[in-house]
Amino acid sequence: PAGGVFIKRRVLSANKDQLGRHDFWGELLFAKQDLSNRTFKAEVNGTEYVVTLSGRIPVATDDVAAPERMAMASRLLKTVFARLKFIRIRDSIYDPTHPLIFQDMRAFPGYSTNIDLFHSGLMLNVDTSYKWVQTRSILDLLVLHQRDRAKQNQLVANQSVITNYTDKRGDYRFYRVSSIDFDKTPASTFPRRKRREHKYAEAEEELISFYDYYQETHGITIRHMEQPLLKVVEKRRRPTDGVQVEEIIYLVPELCVLAGMTEEMRTNGQLRRKAMEATGPGPRERMNSLISLVKKLQPGHQIPDRAKPGEMIDPGAILADWGLHVESEPLAVQGRQVRLETLRIGAKAPKPLGGKSEWRDLYGKPPSGGAPPDTSSTGLLRPMSLNAANWALFYTQRQESDVMNMMKAFHTWCGVNRKAEREGKPIKMFQVVLESASEVVYKSIKAVMASKPVQTQCVQQRTIKPQAGIESKVKGLLQQMVCKLGGAPWGGSVLALTATLDAGFTSYFSDVSVQAPVMASSIAESFDKALRAFKEVNPKYRPRRIIIYRDDPGGRGSLDALLENEIKPIQAVLQKRDLKINLAIIVVRKRGLVRLFTRRDMNNPPPGTIVDVGVVSRDYDDFYLIAHSSRMGTVKPTQYQIAYRTPGEDKSLTAQSLQRLSFMLCHLYYNFMGTIAEPAPLRYADRLASLMTQVLENRRMPRAELSTSLYYL
Repeated sequence: PAGGVFIKRRVLSANKDQLGRHDFWGELLFAKQDLSNRTFKAEVNGTEYVVTLSGRIPVATDDVAAPERMAMASRLLKTVFARLKFIRIRDSIYDPTHPLIFQDMRAFPGYSTNIDLFHSGLMLNVDTSYKWVQTRSILDLLVLHQRDRAKQNQLVANQSVITNYTDKRGDYRFYRVSSIDFDKTPASTFPRRKRREHKYAEAEEELISFYDYYQETHGITIRHMEQPLLKVVEKRRRPTDGVQVEEIIYLVPELCVLAGMTEEMRTNGQLRRKAMEATGPGPRERMNSLISLVKKLQPGHQIPDRAKPGEMIDPGAILADWGLHVESEPLAVQGRQVRLETLRIGAKAPKPLGGKSEWRDLYGKPPSGGAPPDTSSTGLLRPMSLNAANWALFYTQRQESDVMNMMKAFHTWCGVNRKAEREGKPIKMFQVVLESASEVVYKSIKAVMASKPVQTQCVQQRTIKPQAGIESKVKGLLQQMVCKLGGAPWGGSVLALTATLDAGFTSYFSDVSVQAPVMASSIAESFDKALRAFKEVNPKYRPRRIIIYRDDPGGRGSLDALLENEIKPIQAVLQKRDLKINLAIIVVRKRGLVRLFTRRDMNNPPPGTIVDVGVVSRDYDDFYLIAHSSRMGTVKPTQYQIAYRTPGEDKSLTAQSLQRLSFMLCHLYYNFMGTIAEPAPLRYADRLASLMTQVLENRRMPRAELSTSLYYL
């Protein structure tokens, strides 16, 4: 019948004493007793209905791999969190009762949670999280642009907002705004249901204004009657028949605030850093926060029930009633640390890296007496010519003082002389000093110069303005500029070949294209270009094996699509070129919830830490690697999943070999004097993809001449 789920729920509710402990999901019913082939009757709105239960599926309490058990555990956990003082946003829960106040923002502390099956069994994966909420109302933001409706709509369209008042249960509500409806105000009316005399009476509607509604329901008096309303379009299933429909909700700007940082806040480096420090707990603080949540899930721990004010609940007992228990201590796993690398800077002898895997101090001091530096003092493995004759520097008159200080530091570190004749000589480097972080200007410069082709280097004035640390900043700029011209700041010996052009992994071929309707054709074309570029640079050699690091495509379904749509086209290209080359594809995930701590002092593990037991997958060959150090907060491990290897390749290219190779590749990102969280080729591909989105906006493609340089840094 129409309203099937609604009716089933009513019938089961009327027979709850016979059902015993149960949980109904619409089509599935979990129960503590065998209810198969049982029928239950009840009258709903004057009509008698019969519900028959069938299809018994036993779920053993010790069968942790059963999909039904995983689903049940996730549902129970959501139910428990819903009854505590948490609000849920996607897979995270937040506590709005203890916000962190930071300037014009509030941060709701919370947790990201997930129940999944690991090598050691069914586990609760949890990490700390924060949700930023502004203190200024949306009306305050709209007033700033009251004469520009387009700007007002731009500020809030597709943005998440939160009500700055709580509902009857003490909840804050999150919404995503579709647009602003300038034809509606708080004086506008909407239909609402009248209170029924009894629960089976016919529902009647009445019109009420938004002003009166908030006055009666929440005791809130709206002050500004001329403000437009925010329009929210939500898709929900109708409770009467389960059909998905669109529901339009109107919000009052005066009673809402934006969730998250504004663009102005995100581009303010100092503000962003302070915010990260405030919400980035160190390892010990993070662990204490996680343990405090887990304690609430232990049996015997009484907590106020949000759903029933004045009553207490025992979350651990609720879980235990269904055979679930959360351990009070985190899982202990055995890790190991691979040998730290030695680095050769320029012509200097190789030097071992410190415990933080950074090498700022390995460059040495600038030469004295104004003498131009040589290769060893410049610190470049493969130096390139960069002088004022083919280097165009653009800045405004107001920036001249800061630019001169920058040039002085450039001369100190690389012997660049400002005075040189440029007439008739080609420009190799186009450098622009930007007054602010203007995304429009930056994209325009990159798009135009990518089509010339000329290498570009943009730097914000605030970067070179402070004299403190100017030499370090200039060294970073110099490295980027040299890399774009084909140089290499540092190098290291490696064990295998990736998608690079030389054995030192310092030269790269880059290709970018608009993705074709059939993804396989784009992958095959780019892969074929890379093989041609490798042959041009190495005419006497061919690669023995190809190892591809792939950014995380998403869930399990996406991984299956990757194996189908990406590996086969690559194999077809190799077969077409008659190349019998072993292939390996590794999926890299940087956004997981797994965190690793040293067991002795609950600190960040050192760079080079490998974990391939306990928290790894049961279905795939994967491992976690911490390649970098964290200056603040808690370091996040990167997960590497070996998605494919040529049959038999696992004997010659072992998991340990791939682990060590992955760590070594994290040393080769030339924008940073230290290791990064992922292999450098993958980070370069990410930077190129970012540039591609900018180029597409201007309908300009990068010139082919740039394909062997890191022009996108």
